[in-house]
Amino acid sequence: MANERRPASLLVCAGDPSGDALAARAVSAWCAIHPDAPVEGFGGPALAAAGLRTIPTRFLRWPFPSPTGLVEPLGAVPALLACARTLLERARRGGVRAALLVDLPEFNLPLGRRLRTLGVPVLQAVAPQTWAWRPGRVVDLRASCDLLAVLLPFEEPYFRSLGIDARFVGHPLMDRLPPLRPPPPPDGGPIRLALLPGSRPERVRYVLPSLLAGAREAARTGRISSIVVSRAAAVDRAFVGRLLRESEVRVPVGIEDRPPLEWLEPDAVRQVWVAAGTGSLEVAALGLPACVAYRTGSLGFAVARRLVRGRFAGLPNRLLGREALPERLQDQLSPRGLAELFDVLGRPAAFVAAAEAARELRDLLGGPGFAERLARLVDEVAR
Repeated sequence: MANERRPASLLVCAGDPSGDALAARAVSAWCAIHPDAPVEGFGGPALAAAGLRTIPTRFLRWPFPSPTGLVEPLGAVPALLACARTLLERARRGGVRAALLVDLPEFNLPLGRRLRTLGVPVLQAVAPQTWAWRPGRVVDLRASCDLLAVLLPFEEPYFRSLGIDARFVGHPLMDRLPPLRPPPPPDGGPIRLALLPGSRPERVRYVLPSLLAGAREAARTGRISSIVVSRAAAVDRAFVGRLLRESEVRVPVGIEDRPPLEWLEPDAVRQVWVAAGTGSLEVAALGLPACVAYRTGSLGFAVARRLVRGRFAGLPNRLLGREALPERLQDQLSPRGLAELFDVLGRPAAFVAAAEAARELRDLLGGPGFAERLARLVDEVAR
């Protein structure tokens, strides 16, 4: 009888650092409404702190190995299949109110489809970018969820036009942004440069050496006082340290372990080179002069050029419809090219343009309250 009175669980799956942080905020908001309801599944430290009970499995460590990309590791598949089986076995035992699956579409879309066949209502959060590449995934997405929570304003009408019940919940960034305080114009002295190479180890391996080579070239002008490299939780600190030593940059270089929004102060950091991804949106919304960088294996990039739709790699540029942040991709990510761009981004006009882009982006991304809106969608899908 005690088990019958136990509230049904919310099943959650978030396999990477950004998804973990996003899901944790929604789970915290949901638990405030349902303080006695258990939350089970897979996630990282943020979800654990929010109350997630991890379902044990022998085969998978967090963060998940990346199943994404064009030629990227098939070795991830066995562990991911084991994780999916564990979640499905939990659903078969009953007592699951709904599932919240965050990002990682290559994993969460098939999982959502199977959960729905077991009678579990599914809310997918963070839509796969079918508007950018692989539009055929829309069929899988439609079958994988009862509701789709989207973070970008244009995504709601786009997915609704394709028969998917999509809801714009705003962007989680808006709850964490400080008031817009663009940096003052440059005074001509040396500046501190920030490098944000991404949150996934396989991306950092490609991007960070190129950024450091560009920084070494730019530092020869004497206009860089110091460099700070952002390290995400999933990226090995010793690996980043080795890359810094090998770079032979002739100015002080440090590693910053905190999330970028906790230390990217406009008065302290005057320019940012950031990998394409969520970090580029954070930097752009702060009003800092910045460029977007991307690099991967030559074969993967060659295939991606044929498949990816749209003019821009950087999310801020896609949202604004223009290259507000200069982009340097693949072979363009050269030491000389980055050194030249360093000079361009140090001019007063670049500071004015960065502030204007930040104001536009903040208007587009909705107001605070993302977590509460997503928590309400969990309840709606569970009815």
